[in-house]
Amino acid sequence: METYQVIQTQIAENDIIEIARYITKELYDRDAANRLVDEFYAAMRSLKEMPQRHEEIKDENYIILEGTRRFGVRNYDIYYSCDEVQRVVYIRRVLYSKREWQRLI
Repeated sequence: METYQVIQTQIAENDIIEIARYITKELYDRDAANRLVDEFYAAMRSLKEMPQRHEEIKDENYIILEGTRRFGVRNYDIYYSCDEVQRVVYIRRVLYSKREWQRLI
């Protein structure tokens, strides 16, 4: 089975930094922040194989990049897209599940 390269965009990296910062500074739990970040990276690495396993987002009310997919890690969603020709997965955003994601993707 061929694998995909997983590339994290700068905005997705910033999302993870802000999530970890919030948990560390506001909730005073550095260990929980570190565990969550590790889970994010493990979940993103899992996209090296079969990234199409998550359903594409279909939302006619918002302009969303065609082919955008998402999946959950705890209370957060990871948004990504695949380039089938280049065999690359682009991690677009990592957002709290209850946020107004439609305007942020």
